[in-house]
Amino acid sequence: MLQQPKKVKFNKHHKNRTKSLKDFGDSFLVQNKISLISRQCGILKSFEISAVKKIISNVIKKKKYHKIILYVFPHFPKTKKPVETRMGKGKGLLDFWFTKVGKGGTICTIISLEKKTASVALKNASKRLSLKTFLREN
Repeated sequence: MLQQPKKVKFNKHHKNRTKSLKDFGDSFLVQNKISLISRQCGILKSFEISAVKKIISNVIKKKKYHKIILYVFPHFPKTKKPVETRMGKGKGLLDFWFTKVGKGGTICTIISLEKKTASVALKNASKRLSLKTFLREN
């Protein structure tokens, strides 16, 4: 199921910039932890985030003693007007939800006893993302 906020004050937001976002999350130290980090700033759509969650859970579901932590949630709506419509007549309809990710921002983390399966799961998940990413081990 796609992720989206339960309740928002305004359905349509203004466009913001994503150039200089700071690093967030991943501030605590735990052994046997592997994180998926972004190499560039940009946006992640809600279906990309849910695909990452599904791929990781499918790879690790048979293994015991693991925890998946997602640091991103799609808070911002993106609107789009229909094709071949004339100018004016208000803002378009809601197209999808997205979140902003900064350079070096942590997307998700797996705390697991088996580092090999966790790294395989994150590598498979990174193929579904529109951003370039790398893995960081603790």
